[in-house]
Amino acid sequence: MLKLGLVRDNKINQWTLQREECLTGRLDVTLFVGERNDYDVSQIRIPKQLLTHREEILLAARSPAVAWARLRRAPFRRADYYYHSLRKHLRGFDLVHSADFLRSAYTLADLKEELGFRLVLSWWQNIPYWTVLDERGGFYRDRVIPQADAFVPYTEAAAQALLMEGIPTKKIHVVRPGVDLKRFRPGSKDEALLRLLHIPEDAFVVTFVGKLASHKGVHVLPYALKLLADAGMTKVHMVLAGRGAQRATLEKLIGLWGLTDRFHFLDFLGYQEVHRVHSIADVFVLPSYPTLTWQEQFGFVLVEAMASGKAVVASNSGAIGEVVGDAGLLFPAGDFDALAGLLRRLITDRALREDLGGKARVRAEALFDPSRNADGLYDVYQQVVRA
Repeated sequence: MLKLGLVRDNKINQWTLQREECLTGRLDVTLFVGERNDYDVSQIRIPKQLLTHREEILLAARSPAVAWARLRRAPFRRADYYYHSLRKHLRGFDLVHSADFLRSAYTLADLKEELGFRLVLSWWQNIPYWTVLDERGGFYRDRVIPQADAFVPYTEAAAQALLMEGIPTKKIHVVRPGVDLKRFRPGSKDEALLRLLHIPEDAFVVTFVGKLASHKGVHVLPYALKLLADAGMTKVHMVLAGRGAQRATLEKLIGLWGLTDRFHFLDFLGYQEVHRVHSIADVFVLPSYPTLTWQEQFGFVLVEAMASGKAVVASNSGAIGEVVGDAGLLFPAGDFDALAGLLRRLITDRALREDLGGKARVRAEALFDPSRNADGLYDVYQQVVRA
């Protein structure tokens, strides 16, 4: 049985590992988790190896020359990700798969030759050569990309970016991620959550899940709600689940317009709770706003909303159109008037809303089934080890 290591910096979470969990009976899989990981991993059904700072320091002390050489090589601090610990624990592995372009991938690229494993990289980035504007990113890129045996982009947009960077077609394998189709499914609204937020039973609820950050375009939501209110649609409520620097700006805007009672904030919700937010939605909105070096790379919350049978309204940023397909409506990024127009259309046309929600569930089942997509990932691994 092939030995597979999964290494993902400190961003390991349950929602991005749905397909990998389906491989545990077919491969000898180990998930390497740093002790400062940002998310709870207790519910992930993959055997885990904890990486600790104490072990890393002890191992570095045993190889001071190697440790000093690693520090001197990088032009900035904290370039590596548990280099000495991974050097110890990855011996005997056939494959290592990193979902990160930066620290862990850099460390793995340098360990690859010594330990003899094949290196697979997931790929989200859909802007070719974005690292031209990022010195640190460029440092990583120049050392990681040549060492990768295969790239697994999540979207065709990301695959196209790799082709534009000159990566051979034979190294690129598009495999979509998966979503928990049992957790996220059509059903009745969570009445307890509606009561908690003081949302009336007859309200039309628009939800957003994600960072309250400018690149997520959340600043357009108060403007859209104001336009709907001006058009007489006073029963529309917006619910935002997440944290971020833009919350203060949003609160100022809704305060100026007297919309505080119809604009609701939920703090960051763990994976075990986020389906409750999708349940109360009549429409889910993702208004992402592109920047010079980033545009929406996938949007797991989109697929979770689609699997929940919700109509989706989203900006045309990055890979959103590819993910949503015919299961939602798109508007130009940043155009709050267009967003309000699409919401008005869905508010007044229940048949369209239900049609899009039905299409959304069908699309989620067809394209984002974790078990089916695990088969595609397994095939990539087999090709890589046979090459």
